[in-house]
Amino acid sequence: MTFQPEESKATTLWLAILAAVLSVLFVMTMGTSGGGDNFFLDSDSDAIGAELMIDGKSLGIIKGGRAGLGGGSFWAHLTAGPHNIHISKKGYDDFDQKVVMKGEEYIHVDLKKKSE
Repeated sequence: MTFQPEESKATTLWLAILAAVLSVLFVMTMGTSGGGDNFFLDSDSDAIGAELMIDGKSLGIIKGGRAGLGGGSFWAHLTAGPHNIHISKKGYDDFDQKVVMKGEEYIHVDLKKKSE
């Protein structure tokens, strides 16, 4: 009778753990910036809190920039083709711009205070 050691299941176990971790990370990062976003907006600090509308649909409020920078930022995924960008904030002139999405598009917004 010869001794036959059991096959190690460590490799299979580690591969299963790795697959599970990668799956969780994928699900957690879906819908966050970078995963397919192709429209990027940056602004002066006056635009923070302004409402952003694209093609007549409100997409939210421009938020403060990252890393303590003074301006605002917004990012989203837009389909290919033309889109109308509209930004409004009380006390400021509206900002309107048309963009034609062919890949990635970057725009900068400087809101101007309404003249009294």
